[in-house]
Amino acid sequence: MPDASSPYIKNFPFSTLRENQGYILNEIDSGFSSGYKYIILEAPTGTGKSPIAIATGLSLGASYICVSTKDLQSQYARDFSQSQQVRIISYVQ
Repeated sequence: MPDASSPYIKNFPFSTLRENQGYILNEIDSGFSSGYKYIILEAPTGTGKSPIAIATGLSLGASYICVSTKDLQSQYARDFSQSQQVRIISYVQ
């Protein structure tokens, strides 16, 4: 069950969590609290990695999210541009 007091849960950009997103966010919180400096999340399509990344970035105060395609960049711009704390930087080749 997700820890509702966790900043990672509080900063989640949507009103509801998908299955396992709360668990993943709690594990990320626990990892950083334990002293890890880097965390890599590998999860299947549909897990909701993008909102997990946004919640993590907002919880840490500053972060970069690098994506490999223009489609993913467009997805971030479409899904998260309302957040005043998320800035989309165009892909430069």
